[in-house]
Amino acid sequence: MLYHTAKHLNMEKYRTVVISMLPNGKVADMLRSENIEVHCLTVKHKWLLPLSFIKLFNHIRKLKPDIIHSYMFHADIVGRVIGKLLNIPVVISSIRNEYIGGWHRERLLKMTDMFTDCVTVVCEKAGMVQVNKGTIKEDKMKVIYNGIDLGRFKPISVESRLQIRQSWGANQTDLVFICVGRLETQKNHRMLISAFHKLAMIHDQVKLILIGDGSLREELEQYCKDLKLTDKVQFKGICSNVHELLQAADMFVLASQWEGLPNVVLEAMASGTPVIATSVGGTPEVVVDQETGLLVESGDEKGLLHAMKVLIEIGDAGRQMFREHAKERVRKHFTIGQTIAETESLYEELLLKTQKGSKHHAERQNNTVLQDERA
Repeated sequence: MLYHTAKHLNMEKYRTVVISMLPNGKVADMLRSENIEVHCLTVKHKWLLPLSFIKLFNHIRKLKPDIIHSYMFHADIVGRVIGKLLNIPVVISSIRNEYIGGWHRERLLKMTDMFTDCVTVVCEKAGMVQVNKGTIKEDKMKVIYNGIDLGRFKPISVESRLQIRQSWGANQTDLVFICVGRLETQKNHRMLISAFHKLAMIHDQVKLILIGDGSLREELEQYCKDLKLTDKVQFKGICSNVHELLQAADMFVLASQWEGLPNVVLEAMASGTPVIATSVGGTPEVVVDQETGLLVESGDEKGLLHAMKVLIEIGDAGRQMFREHAKERVRKHFTIGQTIAETESLYEELLLKTQKGSKHHAERQNNTVLQDERA
């Protein structure tokens, strides 16, 4: 979302500068290709944080921005402190997940809350979790949902879909489930594979395609071998054409234990791929159960298996209903245009508040600095 926000902000009104605390990466290259200024501080170890703080301080002092909008925990903390030290007019933090890393992080956010003007949250659930913990104040919270560029989800050709399915070893009668997500504990692939194993014993012509990589890949691959699922479950790693893969599959499934607002659910809905997902984070704010997809409780393997069986047994006509409703919901509520409009409206509202009594505001450039841990 950092990339899409920076890319789509009104360039006639905002000069956007992105500062990443980590080394140069794919997102930084993508931003530069859009003529967006990017600085990477290359923080590889915790003991380099004091040096990076000084670098960041100097960068922001030279830029003299009107707004600091930080993404992710470490950026939130240093953005708040530097914003206070340099008297930046508007400092905005963000909450991207309902779980932010434990009580010690929550305490630091609570201690520095006085230095921020607003906290944007990707969904109501993630925000209220932190409000109830005292991490943020409800009157400072602003829900801005992630949005997607619908132009990226134009229907692929019948030939392209067939080619992708053939690469998976799937024929026209096979039913293919696809999951996109990091192979980490949060996404609970182990429960998904276990449920799929039980499904495969009932429905022989099913396949599961796993897109993504992570520290649990080797363990999960061995688990599939133990269950004798190597001919039905495929690990495809990181793929750049996810929007095409989603359209080639028959159903999307996500078994996460916690989330913020998973973009991949929006992408699956925009692709017209029926969704099964656990009711965590902002997912229930996106997926309307029984209308645009099916929701199950986190950790409920039986419920996940039942939902997978339901989507198979309702047939293609039944799945078509989910496709149509899902596409319409994304079009109405979760486009990048809506995200940018709400973000710019927030910027204008907060800047207007700072102008009252500010003698030096007119001398400042109307810059926006977006910090991120990963760029």
